[in-house]
Amino acid sequence: MKGFKFVSVFAILAIMFTSCTNSYSTGDRVGVITKFSKKGLMFDSWEGEMKVSPGIAQQQQMIGQYETFSFSIDNDKTIECTTHPDSIRLYMMRGEPVIIEYQETKGLNWFNNRGNTNYFIKSVKPIHPYVQTQFLKYHNIVEKIE
Repeated sequence: MKGFKFVSVFAILAIMFTSCTNSYSTGDRVGVITKFSKKGLMFDSWEGEMKVSPGIAQQQQMIGQYETFSFSIDNDKTIECTTHPDSIRLYMMRGEPVIIEYQETKGLNWFNNRGNTNYFIKSVKPIHPYVQTQFLKYHNIVEKIE
């Protein structure tokens, strides 16, 4: 009887851990990275935040309103980030608008051993120069773009 209970508990735990390995969602966010740092006591991880710009259709009503998007770089490397942390830090210091490609997971990060969020970035890319100029002008991030 004890053996059956042990096998049952082990089977349930195995199913829980393996069923949570799929991504919940994937997507892109566009904005400016405002915070990027390495955090953690037991498990160090790269954590960041970006101010996400509202869509073009919403810009007239939402001037000055931004959504904050928090993200992590996966410590377990299950979701490989192709962008080096130094590049991300450089984009942040420049105030350069970027596109973040991310993958959201559910149930994989119970102990925050992979990062402090469930949004793990796969890549960070700068926006095309023309789009970047329009983005900066609209949001009054720079006075004059030469």
